[in-house]
Amino acid sequence: MIDFTQLKKDVPIAMAASLLGLTVKQDGNQLRSACPACEKGGDRAIVITPEKGVFYCFADKKGGDQIALVQHVLSLGTKQAGEFLAGKTEGVQTSPEKKKGDEPFVLSPLSYLEVEHELVTALGFPTDVCEAVGIGYAPKGVMRGHVAIPIRLPNGKLVGYIGIEQVKLPPQWRLT
Repeated sequence: MIDFTQLKKDVPIAMAASLLGLTVKQDGNQLRSACPACEKGGDRAIVITPEKGVFYCFADKKGGDQIALVQHVLSLGTKQAGEFLAGKTEGVQTSPEKKKGDEPFVLSPLSYLEVEHELVTALGFPTDVCEAVGIGYAPKGVMRGHVAIPIRLPNGKLVGYIGIEQVKLPPQWRLT
């Protein structure tokens, strides 16, 4: 039996979008994507608001939480969508059919990050390194009040940020 309340805590809606293979683009505090189920509305047909944990498909005029997103994209029932998110995918289609050129969940860099903020400076990295890597203080958005450190795939694609509030330096940095 699946505990749907716990499942929603364990698998945020942005992670569900990633599991579905949606190619999303950052649009302020929202994510936008084409809808593989409706195949209309362009690359902005689905809007996902991670802060609220909801999505809306403009093409189908439907929305909801991460479970509803899986139901919509994969045409599954509630139980099957929950099983998909819980990683119990036996007998469940694990991703929509991809078209040539589709990429996994990838974000655009946050353009408003401040590299010369005192919290960023406290990390001990030169400003040019922070700028090149994409580390900066977020004065707005979901990461507001945090130093945002990018998470990238081995191929360099940005898939998220880690936010830190307090700078507690390790004895030494190891960058590889």
